[in-house]
Amino acid sequence: MGESSILIREAKKTDLFSVMYLIRECVRDMNKRGLFHWNTSYPNYDIMNGDVEKKSLYIVQSKGYTIAFFTLSNEQMEEYKNVDWNSDASKSVIINRIAVHPEWQNPEIDKAILDFVEKKAKEDGYESIRCDFSQQDAYFIPLFKNSNYEEKGEIKLSFQDTPFSCLEKKLDK
Repeated sequence: MGESSILIREAKKTDLFSVMYLIRECVRDMNKRGLFHWNTSYPNYDIMNGDVEKKSLYIVQSKGYTIAFFTLSNEQMEEYKNVDWNSDASKSVIINRIAVHPEWQNPEIDKAILDFVEKKAKEDGYESIRCDFSQQDAYFIPLFKNSNYEEKGEIKLSFQDTPFSCLEKKLDK
């Protein structure tokens, strides 16, 4: 499968069924690996529908199947104020709610997503990309660190048991 067979685009309401199916599959896989920060309550339909309405949800497709999704937004949690970021909040975009179907997790999909995010962030005039992941996440934290994201601190969310590592990538101009 070459990168040309991977399509990344803004999600539409008609994509929500496949997104919710993907969430269910990812939650099952995460739970098997001892990760419980996603569950039957989060992320839910209302959250994902809100992301579609805000035009912040993107889906990744291959051969007509939705195999991954993520959000891009400049909405930042209050907890982010306590992290020592490199860039001003108004000049940073956040990648959030990223999920890749367990059977599609591979370097090619990862690279396609990260390249898309970086290109879009630059086109939209952002100076950095921020993200946060559960400190138990053995998939995304190394992936982002290996893609030149720098660990900037951690946050504790009231509705989660495990702290989250915050990462940032400063973009070249």
